[in-house]
Amino acid sequence: MKILGDRGEDEAVRFLKKKGCQIIKRNWRSKAGEVDIIAQDGETLVFVEVKSRGSGSYVSAVESVDARKQKRITRTALHYISMLNDPEGPPLVRFDVICVSGGLKPKVEEHIPDAFGMEG
Repeated sequence: MKILGDRGEDEAVRFLKKKGCQIIKRNWRSKAGEVDIIAQDGETLVFVEVKSRGSGSYVSAVESVDARKQKRITRTALHYISMLNDPEGPPLVRFDVICVSGGLKPKVEEHIPDAFGMEG
């Protein structure tokens, strides 16, 4: 399962770079949780949850990012932002979900920008 997830994240990174995003961190951890990818998209700091699915998965990747998972990602993002200590104040923030399928040959099936807000 870890290999599937790693391949999915690698494909999501390639996808985001093609869209012009700069990758800042991968698998960033804090006491609040983990964020798969932190990227910069222009002026916006993007926290990305990657959901990788092999064949035969019954729950869609989007459905698996439930309210509890959203809250954990939001808390982790707030912790990351607090560490930036930017004198200009907090950056613009967006939470995306990228759904990857294909196992050995991963492919981004869906990119959902602004999938949920800070309230999680």
